Amino acid sequence: MDASSAKAALSRALEDVIAAEPDITEYDTVVGDGDCGICLRRGAEAVLRHVQAGGLSGDAVVDIASIVPIIESTVDGTSGALYSIFLHALVTALRSLSPDTASPQVWASALKKSSRILSEYTPARPGDRTLIDALHPFVEVLDSTGNVKQAADAALEQL
Repeated sequence: MDASSAKAALSRALEDVIAAEPDITEYDTVVGDGDCGICLRRGAEAVLRHVQAGGLSGDAVVDIASIVPIIESTVDGTSGALYSIFLHALVTALRSLSPDTASPQVWASALKKSSRILSEYTPARPGDRTLIDALHPFVEVLDSTGNVKQAADAALEQL
């Protein structure tokens, strides 16, 4: 994906996260400590500023690596640490699996490795009502089908 397409797609996704903050905060107030929406919004706003300032190169590994320190410095609490661990692992896996281009199968393998590494740092498992509930089926379906839409649909079914 070229930098322009990546910027457009990532900007839309980040804007959606920012817009969803009140709902996420409300849900997290019921089942958690109420800070998840605010933390996600803060991180999304910072990454969006980076993206809009021309911070993407079109190289997925370089671009994800450039976002990790932003997440580390703007997303508070356990979530920020876990997102950082996952993204660091993703960058490492992508570099080792495919230094040039990444097919859906390479992404699936990298995401699977990242998920495995993340599981070493959190007790959260599918069914625990965490982000893992959506991440796990996304990764598994992407790995088995190579189809991003089917993987996204599988993740949405868990929400």
